[in-house]
Amino acid sequence: MPLAIVSVYPIAGTDTTTASYVENANAKPLDRAMMSWFFQNYLNGAQDRADPRVNLVDADLKDLPPTTIINAQIDPLRSEGESLAAKLRVAGVDVQQKTYAAVTHEFFGMGALIGEAMAAQEMAAAALTKAFEK
Repeated sequence: MPLAIVSVYPIAGTDTTTASYVENANAKPLDRAMMSWFFQNYLNGAQDRADPRVNLVDADLKDLPPTTIINAQIDPLRSEGESLAAKLRVAGVDVQQKTYAAVTHEFFGMGALIGEAMAAQEMAAAALTKAFEK
């Protein structure tokens, strides 16, 4: 078992009708049509949509290590990241989740240009530092 999990805009579900998929259906760099394409080309069939390795929001999440989830506001994956955090809390997992305002999917690697990205990187680093100090 890992000491900690840091998940940046996770794909945690397979429902492309969530609020963030609807709000960000045409967002860039990631939109609803692209995610549908990824599911169609990654999964072996419709039955894989229920696989807990893909559909984490319906998986048994108890006993996972402390988890940090970072989401972007302008991202079809936002709702499932927020939902995953809520499900982890219900399962008794120590979880931190933050949705960064006014940024898109892929913002995380842009710390040299975007303040929210630097803050997200610092959040991830703090979570990992805490885990490794134990």
